[in-house]
Amino acid sequence: MNSKKIEEMLTNLRQELEEIEPLEGAQSQALESLKQELDRYLELAEQDSLHSLWERLRQSVEYFEESHPKLTAAINEAINILVSSGV
Repeated sequence: MNSKKIEEMLTNLRQELEEIEPLEGAQSQALESLKQELDRYLELAEQDSLHSLWERLRQSVEYFEESHPKLTAAINEAINILVSSGV
């Protein structure tokens, strides 16, 4: 998968994160951390930062899988796309 499609997918995920209702505690921290990681990649668009982003996405699933299944599905899709692109 080319970097343009990865960037588009991550931009869509970032927009979805903005639509999440306010969270508390660990979920709020996980959400903010994920937003920052996505912003960092979208700003730099460096292949090296994709592995770090992939790790953050994997960690985020545990915080959201029960309370936000739609978000978890989007994160899992992003993980799968990154894996298929060689990350």
